[in-house]
Amino acid sequence: VSAAHAPRHEWACERGVIALLVSHWYFPGMLSAIATEYARLQQAETSRTLAYLRLRRALQHLIDTGVLGPGHGLPSERDLATGLQLSRVTVRKALSGCAFGL
Repeated sequence: VSAAHAPRHEWACERGVIALLVSHWYFPGMLSAIATEYARLQQAETSRTLAYLRLRRALQHLIDTGVLGPGHGLPSERDLATGLQLSRVTVRKALSGCAFGL
């Protein structure tokens, strides 16, 4: 039975499961941990350091210290951009470099 033709309560149940999975995609406080590390690096580094490199270093530090481990998801680009007051392009560039180990 497709979702469009399913009874309303089954659809609500399916949506509840999806919402549960999405709510646990990344651990509570992850955005705060990333923002804290990003701010620490922002104060420690020169203002000439590019924001995407700073974010990449912050993420790498959280991986190296075990805060982020295998299987942990990250907040969405939009959530990271909003939380760190960066553009989504900057966040995307930082994440793409992490994915390829650059």
